Amino acid sequence: MAAAGLLREDAPIVPYDITFATMSRGDARAWARHLGVAAAVREACAGYPLVVFLLGSRYLDAVEPPLAAGGAQRIVFLARPAETTRLAGPGVTMVPAGAPEATAYGAGHVALKGKMFRLFALGLARSDGALLEDVLRDDTPASFVRAMRLGLEGSPP
Repeated sequence: MAAAGLLREDAPIVPYDITFATMSRGDARAWARHLGVAAAVREACAGYPLVVFLLGSRYLDAVEPPLAAGGAQRIVFLARPAETTRLAGPGVTMVPAGAPEATAYGAGHVALKGKMFRLFALGLARSDGALLEDVLRDDTPASFVRAMRLGLEGSPP
């Protein structure tokens, strides 16, 4: 995202060494605006019933929250609790991803959100998709966390 903006999953890219994490907050925001990241993210999210973000603070800056969920859409952010205020909005669920979750799910801070998403996906699969409707309707993190816990059952450590 920091080198060329938001890319499609099948877009070819050349190797790069640019990250928002090493830029000042102001520089990262200016560069993200130059690349059109916020508009591209909003366009890419349109039409999907569930959108899950696993972004760190600088990358959240790039998408310029808050994001408004469209219609029956649910937007879920896995983020540090300190991010709650700027991410809040209608159709948005904030799932805490901080130190307590790192301990609970046995993951370091860098891998935590990926592990949480993996557990969520496993839980949805184990529920035959039944939990998806709960997640789409629930403004709280409870349904998302319930899916993660279901994914944790029988999952390798």
